Amino acid sequence: MKKIFLFISIFILLFLVNACDDTPSEVGISVIPVTDEINYKTLETDSIPYTTEIIQKTVIKSGQEYLLVGKSGNEEAITLLKFTGFPDTLASATVIKADLVLHPTNYSLGEESTFGFTVHKITSTWSVTSPGNAMVTGPLYDNASVGTYSGAFSDTSAIYVPINTSLVKDWLYYASDATKYNLNQGIVLTPSANSNCVWAFYSSDNTTYSDNSKDPYLRVIKELNGKRDTIYVYPSEDTYYGYSRNFSLDQKNIVMQSGISYRTKIKLDLSRIPKHVHITSAILTLTLDPDDSKIGKNSIDSLAALANIYNSDGVLLQSFNVIGTPIIDNGKKVYNFNITLFVQGWIDKWINSGMEIFHLGELYSLDRYSFYSKNVVDPNKKPKIKITYLNLPY
Repeated sequence: MKKIFLFISIFILLFLVNACDDTPSEVGISVIPVTDEINYKTLETDSIPYTTEIIQKTVIKSGQEYLLVGKSGNEEAITLLKFTGFPDTLASATVIKADLVLHPTNYSLGEESTFGFTVHKITSTWSVTSPGNAMVTGPLYDNASVGTYSGAFSDTSAIYVPINTSLVKDWLYYASDATKYNLNQGIVLTPSANSNCVWAFYSSDNTTYSDNSKDPYLRVIKELNGKRDTIYVYPSEDTYYGYSRNFSLDQKNIVMQSGISYRTKIKLDLSRIPKHVHITSAILTLTLDPDDSKIGKNSIDSLAALANIYNSDGVLLQSFNVIGTPIIDNGKKVYNFNITLFVQGWIDKWINSGMEIFHLGELYSLDRYSFYSKNVVDPNKKPKIKITYLNLPY
């Protein structure tokens, strides 16, 4: 009897130990509730419809680091400078010689040997913040040239452009008479007819050389009362104006035109993505069309995608941007933009106004970046969009 009781006691003890094992038996598994699984999903380009639109943005010309002058194809740039810092005691001085001195940067676009421009007297008032497209054809400047320059040069030394001494003599006279002071509206540099090159020069607002050693200036050799000396006058205002003689908004490609600030707006249709998700990755890939692009020497080779956030009244609240840098993929130059932040915002609460793709050098180059659109025949060149998201438990 005692043996039977001992056996039963040992059996019960073993059963209890087995029940407390960390590894559940088949019976234990059957009673554990099934929790929500982690569920990642990925949508590729064909599942994300999108639209593209070429738009033009206003280019702020005040405070620019560089001055552009020249042309490349249909795109041109002119430079405007105003020199008003003359002493008011030189009305009777004789101007022996005058030169406009410009310091080139290492950026150029086109055939450098063809570079050239003519200098003209500006005849109407203008603002550095808005030169206006009337500068392109006049009548804001005199057609008669007061100076010319042509030919290639070293980007390490200044160029000297002779300026008509009669014009500078007028400026000296205007400086001595307050009623005529406003007649001095400066000069404009316009590309020569046979030029197929754009060059960038340092402006008076450049921060690269804080000692002003690369600022443009006017060097004047004058004579007064038998004494000859040289004065240096720096511009009170300088800027450039970029324009196109034949830019079409109806293009087959995704285009960014710097200097004039044409951008492409891309808007994604995210209706196939649930609202309650976490975007783990969203990548936009664009492939460069080299035959339709013009990228200058020593240009910034990066782009940006910009998303503007508006409230329901259309008021701009904030802007975000991400950088796209190029890589070579199977012989093609492609740009990848990590737009995860944008997509998450559009899914959560932002008004989806799309994103603007632009060149980071759009304010100081005349580069054209052109990318294949979804209309290109080769599927490997089409824009690609890949979005991965995680369904969140409610």
